[in-house]
Amino acid sequence: MIKRDGREEKFKIEKLRNSISKALEYTDLLSYMDEIFEEVISEICELNKVKIKSTEIADRVERTFVSKIIEEPKFERAASAY
Repeated sequence: MIKRDGREEKFKIEKLRNSISKALEYTDLLSYMDEIFEEVISEICELNKVKIKSTEIADRVERTFVSKIIEEPKFERAASAY
């Protein structure tokens, strides 16, 4: 994974899970954790990249949150919190 400052770091799936969890917990949407996490991981895998920018991962998470706003308006806050 390529960080915003250009450093390369090993992708840590638990770090991604924790950051998504914090945003969902903040907005009382933790029950969606598995669904959101699976969608994000699936999208990242579909990219089929050896290296991915951290900003690309953040964009995928935020887009996944935004896609759920119609289902649950609190996802707008979750996207902002992420």
